[in-house]
Amino acid sequence: MPCVHEFCLLPEAPGPEEEFAYAPERYPDRTAVDDDLLNEWAGRRRDALWAVPVYFESLHRPEKGLAWYGVTLIPPDSALLLRDLLDAPDFAELAALLKRAAAENKFIIHYGI
Repeated sequence: MPCVHEFCLLPEAPGPEEEFAYAPERYPDRTAVDDDLLNEWAGRRRDALWAVPVYFESLHRPEKGLAWYGVTLIPPDSALLLRDLLDAPDFAELAALLKRAAAENKFIIHYGI
């Protein structure tokens, strides 16, 4: 099985005490991106990617970028920033999910490899 990153639309905003573990199957609105493809893209967009405000595992851990081997919570404003960085047709599904999250004011959860 190839290494993939899963991006899922959270139906509700994370609670202040909520922590997330790997469970992409819980969310019907999701897409997967191959690690090699995302790695190649991140190499070209490294500075911009690592400037996107996110949270690692819970709202108590503000960070920047993606937790490559963990869980990232992407807030709606950051979903737009991330979507604007995607420049390849290979990311069309992810771009659409990020756009939807921003429009509906919802978080995206990213599960790294």
